[in-house]
Amino acid sequence: MPDFTFKKEERLKSRKILSLLFSKGSSFSAFPLRVVWTPILRPQSDAPAQMALSVPKKKFNKAAHRNLLRRRIREAYRLNKHFLYEDIADCRHQYGFMFIYVAKETLPYEKIERAMTSILKRLSKELNKVDATISD
Repeated sequence: MPDFTFKKEERLKSRKILSLLFSKGSSFSAFPLRVVWTPILRPQSDAPAQMALSVPKKKFNKAAHRNLLRRRIREAYRLNKHFLYEDIADCRHQYGFMFIYVAKETLPYEKIERAMTSILKRLSKELNKVDATISD
C-alpha cells in the first residue's frame, strides 16, 4: 500500500539546492502548475525526492489565498506522489522539485490535482531517462 504521508524529509529547504534548481534545472508546465526539477547528487535525506512549492505574492497579495493554494498543491502531491515514487524507486539519485502556481485566479482542487497527476507521470518518464544517462 502506498504511503500517503508528507514527511519532513520530503520537504526541500536547502538554499543551495533551490539555487541549483533555478540555475541548472529543467522545467515544464501543466496549467496551472509549472515544475522545475534537478537531480541532487549528494542526497540530503532518505526520501527519493524532495519538494518545495511557491505561490507568487505578485498575483495573490492576500496570505490567506496563497496559503489555500499551497495546501491544495501539497495535498495533490501527497495523494499522487506514489506514481512517481514507484517509477524512481530503483534510481540511484535523489531529485529536487519546485512546483510554481502560474494561474492568475484561484482554481478548484480538482484542476490542480489533474495537473499534478499529469506532471508526476511526465516527470517519472523524464527522470528514468536522466537516471539512465547519469549512471552511464
